[in-house]
Amino acid sequence: MTILIIDDRIETRTFQKAMNLYLYLPPSSAHTRSVIKGLIYGLMSHYKAQNTYRRDYIFFTMLLFCCLLACGWQHEVIYPTFIDAAERLERPRPQPSAKASNNDEMQ
Repeated sequence: MTILIIDDRIETRTFQKAMNLYLYLPPSSAHTRSVIKGLIYGLMSHYKAQNTYRRDYIFFTMLLFCCLLACGWQHEVIYPTFIDAAERLERPRPQPSAKASNNDEMQ
């Protein structure tokens, strides 16, 4: 991750080495399809958390998509997983209520 301090504000961005080989699982791997789904969701989740700006999150997500296509994955197979992961990551996460946290402290 690249961390910058600009005008008393911290900005972060995903860092990838220039010589990154992008060695992702090929479709001919013996792994189950759920492994590629987990890889896509996990990396997109990291990109969303690591990047201050949405444009950087989108850039790294698109790069991942292109790299998986270059590995031999079919557009029709991985595209729905990217859409599902993006939708899940955009949903607001429920916040625990104050009452629930007070009950936890009493136990």
